[in-house]
Amino acid sequence: VAGGFPNYFARLAGIDPSRVPGRMEDESVWQSLSYPDKNINGDIDDFAGRLSQQNHSFFADTNIGKAALHQMKIGYNGRYLVYPYFQPDGNVYSARCVHPDDSEDFFWYGDTAFGSGFSGLFNVEEVQRCSDGALFLCEGEDNLLVIKQLGFPGVAFSEKHSLEELQPELFDSVK
Repeated sequence: VAGGFPNYFARLAGIDPSRVPGRMEDESVWQSLSYPDKNINGDIDDFAGRLSQQNHSFFADTNIGKAALHQMKIGYNGRYLVYPYFQPDGNVYSARCVHPDDSEDFFWYGDTAFGSGFSGLFNVEEVQRCSDGALFLCEGEDNLLVIKQLGFPGVAFSEKHSLEELQPELFDSVK
C-alpha cells in the first residue's frame, strides 16, 4: 500500500491498528500536546469570507487558485492576508497576518505561543495524515500553497529560525 493516508483514516474510523496495512506511527509526539480553552476558529471563518477579489488576483499571479485558498482557509482582515495555523486537534489558536505587498510586515493574531516550535508549523496536521508516506517541507506559507495547488501534501515554516525550534521526532513517521 502506498504510504500516506491509511493510518490517518484508520484513526478517524476507529479501526484496530493491527488491521491497517503498514505500521502505525508513534503517537507520543501528538499526545503530549495541550491546548487553551479558547480558539479563534470563528475569526478565521470571518477572515476567509473577506478574502476579496483583489487578494484572489494577488494569489492568481502566483498560480494559486481559489480551491487551494479555500482548502487552507486563507483569509483577509482588511489589510493583511491571514494564514491560519490549524493544530492537530482541528482548531486554530493563532494565525500569521502578512501584508500582501511586504512579507516582512507581519504579526501573529491569537495565542502567540502557537506561532513557534511544533505549533508554528503551517498545516501541521498534514504530518499525521502522511504517516508512513511523504510530504513537502517548505519555507513560507505561499510556497506551500503552490504545492497544495499541485495536489501534494506539505507543511511550511514561516521563517528559517522556526525550523530550528522543531522537534525532529515530529517527522519520524514520514519517509
